[in-house]
Amino acid sequence: MSTEHIIRLAEAYGRHCALELSTVSTYAENDGKWLPGLKAGSSCTLRRAERVTRWFSTNWPADLEWPRDIPRPPKSKKEAA
Repeated sequence: MSTEHIIRLAEAYGRHCALELSTVSTYAENDGKWLPGLKAGSSCTLRRAERVTRWFSTNWPADLEWPRDIPRPPKSKKEAA
């Protein structure tokens, strides 16, 4: 998962839910400065990227199509139940 993919997911989610990027960042990572920083060029660990991508996958609105060119994490056994 690239930082570009994470930013695209965050911006699509924010547009759809009428949320600022900092608010999406707070929801996804409990840090309102993280996604804006990532967009500005900061880096992130692979673990954090995976965690945030799973958050988006779990919380993605049912009426918003997941971007086709971004791999979506499989549902966990808990989510699938």
